[in-house]
Amino acid sequence: METDVKAYHCFLALNHHKGGACKTPTAFVHFQTEGFMDAAHSLIAMNKDEVIRELDISSRFVQCLLTQMSTYDCTRQKIIALIFNERVVMSDVFNIEASE
Repeated sequence: METDVKAYHCFLALNHHKGGACKTPTAFVHFQTEGFMDAAHSLIAMNKDEVIRELDISSRFVQCLLTQMSTYDCTRQKIIALIFNERVVMSDVFNIEASE
């Protein structure tokens, strides 16, 4: 898990500025693969139905993401997430900067 946390921190440093306001709850995600993390990759926008369909909702990590998606203000905040596998997801809610 420590390696995952380090990878997540690196991911956030490279991607926290991506994504933006939406009209519906959306998470901007990247599916982590082994090896090098490229800053040039784009994030995938996933809505709640897609998260439920693609990930294991019995996982506490996925439940946390779904809670974030249910409680954040999608017009003023964004969710950035790194998906390691269908059970392990790390995500955070960020306020959208005025310049975004």
